[in-house]
Amino acid sequence: ADRAQELLLRIHALHKEGYYEVSPDVVSYNSVLKAWKEDDQPEKALELLEAMMEVQTGDDEGPSQMPISSSSIHVDVISFNTVMAAFANQGNYPKALELLRKMQDNENYPNPDTVTYNIALYSLAQSKDRGTASQAENLLREMMKPSSGVSVDTTSFNT
Repeated sequence: ADRAQELLLRIHALHKEGYYEVSPDVVSYNSVLKAWKEDDQPEKALELLEAMMEVQTGDDEGPSQMPISSSSIHVDVISFNTVMAAFANQGNYPKALELLRKMQDNENYPNPDTVTYNIALYSLAQSKDRGTASQAENLLREMMKPSSGVSVDTTSFNT
């Protein structure tokens, strides 16, 4: 994952220097997010996601200053789902739920989809903490409301 991020940043630098016509796009960045997820380093994935969001929202005072061009990326729901899944795989349901709530509450973030909710449900299902079953039930009820904008699917019920 370290190498993937190094390559991404190098390609970005080469684009900026005029060696490449095309800069890395959201698919390139999502690939690095997935590498961090597969490497069981959700905090590194979150750091990259936050850097991507800083650029998209024009926030120069964010947690990390990575050389990303604002025209090169537009964070999508896959970006968030990948980072949420990284936390869910480690059993860190509070962080996965925090990302879901940020998506719901911030107009600059992509809207959560069914997969987003299913990842949140999965993160709760993996926990042995008291109260997570009722949290999962409440989240499923939230999904079933027409105002949620998502559809409940078989995975939602089976998680």
